[in-house]
Amino acid sequence: MDKVKIVSVVTISILILLVSAIAFGDMNYGVKGGISVMRIAAQSSSTGGVTILSESLVGFVGGVYAYNNISNNSAVQGELLFITKGSKADYSSVGIDAVEKDRIMYIEIPVLLKYIFVKSDNYDASLYVGPALSIFLNMVYELTGVDAYLLASTLGVPTNGTYKDLGLELHNFDFNLCFGIDAAYKVSNGQIKLDLRYDFGLTDIYKSDTDATSTNRGFLVMVGYEF
Repeated sequence: MDKVKIVSVVTISILILLVSAIAFGDMNYGVKGGISVMRIAAQSSSTGGVTILSESLVGFVGGVYAYNNISNNSAVQGELLFITKGSKADYSSVGIDAVEKDRIMYIEIPVLLKYIFVKSDNYDASLYVGPALSIFLNMVYELTGVDAYLLASTLGVPTNGTYKDLGLELHNFDFNLCFGIDAAYKVSNGQIKLDLRYDFGLTDIYKSDTDATSTNRGFLVMVGYEF
């Protein structure tokens, strides 16, 4: 069984667990938002299997979540997030004063299993891990810098556009593995939450006839409020 099928089975299984937990327990829910610091990792046989990382691109992530405790020290959590991924390329290393930013926008649905390792009346902290399904929305790019118009002219593209202008095709779905830590501090009407995670892409994001594989990966930092 390939890794896409494995992640699909795990995601569906945990989603069933989440729905069961919500159906038979008290649901907690909240909102969160913050920044994504993402890059694209490219790998192919032409590089000897070596992973080449692009520069990190700062974007936005935000959405809603819901969870239920399934035991005293464990919980299952589902999220619905809008997230910007992608990469940045600086052409100064080849003597061109231009920067390219490729922003890929997704709706991401993580399903997380949480282990609560600190629990008190005022605060708690958890470690978590789980799969995520990302649904592709759009990709936009921009070229900036003194030589941006020169570079765009050489490539035969506008300085701003979408993936279609670059002749790219992207897969409609991307599977990821999320793992991280969150902490909550209780206030009068709810909780303030801090969430730090690593989002590791498992599948190729581009449709291509070459042997190259490109995956999203990077950090998310979010602050939320739980009702």
